[in-house]
Amino acid sequence: IGASDAGIYVGQSDRVLVRNSRAEFNVAGIEIENTTNAEVIGCLATNNTGGLLVFDLPGLQVVNGGEVLLHGNTVVGNNHPNFAPAGNIVGTVPPGTGVMIMATDRVEVTDNEIRDHGTANVAVVSYLSTGRRLDDERYDPYPEGVHVHGNRISNGGHTPAGEFGDMLGRVLPRPMPDILFDGILSPAALASEDPWAVLRLGDNGEADFANFNLPDLTPKKIFNGKYRPSLDDAPHRGTLAAVATIDLEPLSAPDLDARSVYADVPERLSEWPIFGAIIGSDHGGEIVLPYELNTVLFADHAVKHRHIHLPDGEPMQWSLSGTLDFPVGTVIAKTFAYPIDARDPGLGERWLETRLEIHEPGGWTGFSYVWNESRTEAMLAVGGASIETSWVDAAGTTMSNTYEVPNVNQCLTCHAQEGAYEPIGPTAANLNRAGIDRTTIANQLDAWIAAGRLEGAPPAAERPCLPVWNDPETGDLDVRARAWLDVNCAYCHNPAGTARTSGLDLRVSQRKPAKYGVLKSPVASGKGSGGRLHDIAPGDPDGSILLYRVASDEPAIRMPTLSRHLVDHQAVALLRAWIESMPDPRDAESQPSSSTSR
Repeated sequence: IGASDAGIYVGQSDRVLVRNSRAEFNVAGIEIENTTNAEVIGCLATNNTGGLLVFDLPGLQVVNGGEVLLHGNTVVGNNHPNFAPAGNIVGTVPPGTGVMIMATDRVEVTDNEIRDHGTANVAVVSYLSTGRRLDDERYDPYPEGVHVHGNRISNGGHTPAGEFGDMLGRVLPRPMPDILFDGILSPAALASEDPWAVLRLGDNGEADFANFNLPDLTPKKIFNGKYRPSLDDAPHRGTLAAVATIDLEPLSAPDLDARSVYADVPERLSEWPIFGAIIGSDHGGEIVLPYELNTVLFADHAVKHRHIHLPDGEPMQWSLSGTLDFPVGTVIAKTFAYPIDARDPGLGERWLETRLEIHEPGGWTGFSYVWNESRTEAMLAVGGASIETSWVDAAGTTMSNTYEVPNVNQCLTCHAQEGAYEPIGPTAANLNRAGIDRTTIANQLDAWIAAGRLEGAPPAAERPCLPVWNDPETGDLDVRARAWLDVNCAYCHNPAGTARTSGLDLRVSQRKPAKYGVLKSPVASGKGSGGRLHDIAPGDPDGSILLYRVASDEPAIRMPTLSRHLVDHQAVALLRAWIESMPDPRDAESQPSSSTSR
């Protein structure tokens, strides 16, 4: 109830069953998006903007969904005003829409009650009807194999609304027909013997039909009287093979709980061998490597102290992708602190938490320890914590913050890659810099190689190096902005991260502008779009969702969502300059082609 996107949403999934559910007062009541093999049965969708939507969208991890069965549902009176923020795809759904199928193949709509919708009881449209940029070579924007039959459809089209409804209300008879089709066909369909087989209709009671032929719906043709929608459903009469129902196996009970996972975790940080290195005392013979990174995660201006504990002196192995390959038994520690007064380092710091990442035989785990005021001990905080703190920054301004220590579930929000916990920071490129250990070798990778702590590394000239995001001497504006996004955003926004369904890939290795957000429309950003249409609008920082979210401290908008309450104003300035410098590819596309003929 009350969602500015979908009340019930299923996206980029396979083998889905939605049954006996009610969705009311949302923009989309029930939405099946980029999904294969789905069944919606016995549901009620009412008082939404659109009742039941089956969409397929470009630019996502999974595209070209299909095999969707909608049957035995009641879709009635979905005429609520559309309150989705501009930029969201559901913001294009006109109020008064019952069932809407966009760009999805093999959809069967049967044995449903669909009535009392002001714009259309059923609409079947191509993604091209949205007028949005299409930059995904994998994607098929045409709905094909759609079968609407055996439904009880009535009382549609009395009060067409929204841009879509206003446009059609001027050219179609009133009330508008119950079933609307935009008439946009794929080249393959146009070349076939029966192009209209993309949509089959039959036995829908008294429901009437219109192919409103969107490609011909131009002001010039309307003015000249040459626009002709078709109200004849005869070309679409026929049948298609049935879409299969879904039978799911019962879910098995989980075999782990927090008590078993954390029963053997030490309550005190001092029980870990790495403790001495963290507090600056004797290592006790343990191999502990302090390290630094080129570009670091912003965490509300907290400073960080980083250490790697290698078990029994076993070396790390070089890896070009992801983090270095750490031996089982490795412990990575990151301690967060605020200076008492940044103008006088001699006053020391207030330590807040130390996060540990443990490489066990079964994989990685992570959790936090919260420090006492005297910095003599830190206690395990499985449930996280909030710490009120203040400090004086380098400009002499007294700052304050409610510092959030993540709970163990929140750790996975950032660290989960395809469901498995992975470290984030210590990649070869980000470690390729001057070290902080006391050594005669400046570069920390070189120092580790010389000490036998890192094996398999290529020669120095062949090693990647991530720039320092706020140091222009390490790279130009583009590579520094991409480095900041890689470290601060790409742990979720990558093809294996928890935000993979957004289709936004902010890894520095991603070379396709559309993939890292240029002119990319959001999928379901809700309030986070701020009414903006694209993740990155080239040349228009203030029109870019990405900058809007990085520059916000409002919980429903800000990105990243965790470990941050404050705004990184330096990073905002960098991203603003980067977006402002971008050429708009649409400018080149709009230029007339050159010709040598006269």
